[in-house]
Amino acid sequence: MTPFPSTVYRSLAAVLILLTLPACRDNTESLWQDYSARLERVTAQNFIAPDYRPEVDQNLNAANRPEALEARLPLLESLGLMHCRLGELIATHNSSLGRVAEPSELLKYQLAFIQAAPICLIDARLESQAKQLLTEALLQKQQDALDWFDWMLLQDRALDKLLFIGTESLSSESPLAGLIETELALAALVKLKTDIVKAQVGQLSWQALDTQTLDAALAELARSRTIARNMRSQAVSLLWLSSLNDWLEPRLDGLLCRPGHNNQRQEILQRILVKNFIGQIQRQLSQSRHIQRRLGDLLQQLYQGTAVESRVAYFFAETANKDSLNIRLDKELKRHVNWWQKLRDSCSGTAPGA
Repeated sequence: MTPFPSTVYRSLAAVLILLTLPACRDNTESLWQDYSARLERVTAQNFIAPDYRPEVDQNLNAANRPEALEARLPLLESLGLMHCRLGELIATHNSSLGRVAEPSELLKYQLAFIQAAPICLIDARLESQAKQLLTEALLQKQQDALDWFDWMLLQDRALDKLLFIGTESLSSESPLAGLIETELALAALVKLKTDIVKAQVGQLSWQALDTQTLDAALAELARSRTIARNMRSQAVSLLWLSSLNDWLEPRLDGLLCRPGHNNQRQEILQRILVKNFIGQIQRQLSQSRHIQRRLGDLLQQLYQGTAVESRVAYFFAETANKDSLNIRLDKELKRHVNWWQKLRDSCSGTAPGA
């Protein structure tokens, strides 16, 4: 039998190595795993690592399409409106392309209809019955404009992963990458939503609404993973920190420095605190909070009144109820710092034994 060339063996060996390597781990979870493993070794106590499994929020895609006057569109198309821009808009919307358009395109159609209708209404060639029907359609679309916007937030493919927690957390190398672009895209959407609300109450002309930045904002948010990664990082940190606190607190007395005893173990613990918790975990928590503060208000404004309003508030509100993630995370951080402070206080001025 002809032996395989050495290159084949090397290739097979490389494949076997790849197969035995663990899958890519969550960056945030990796920091907590390393930290807890070091604490385990020094304390000689077993810690059961928590398993983070994000809850599936059924509201992420829960939104009914506004359909108030859609049944009248064929009738509107028959009114002979091709002499003005509105006729072309309605014809395109009723075409096969219009029926499969993304929610963002349908929103732009609604706003374009609102902006084009007044010009048609003053056309002398439009009969009175047609004017009445068109006026009713215009008023209804003005009333439903915000509903179309909110429906887009929950149904457009560009945004369907924005608040979905996957397997990735913040990058350890560049956690703030894409933050500015994400912030600008959110600001553009918030401005459009705010302008729609102002137009509905007469504080802004409908003609002043600008949808030119909508596509660019949606494209950026479709690429961005900053929000979802930050949500995972904070949720993972809360779970691990709470579990570690529950594990450490009953063991504090056995770890305190005592006069006449060798304090080598406590010195090792102090190094773990400085290197792993302060140098790595606390650094990422600070970056995560920075992201939350930059994007939190924008996200809450954007999703206000939608089915996921409470979800956004849980992850991004600064001063919400006691069950919000940031409030709970701050509470667990204080517990953790307090534990370390008690350990350090016990070692201050305590003479080690021989």
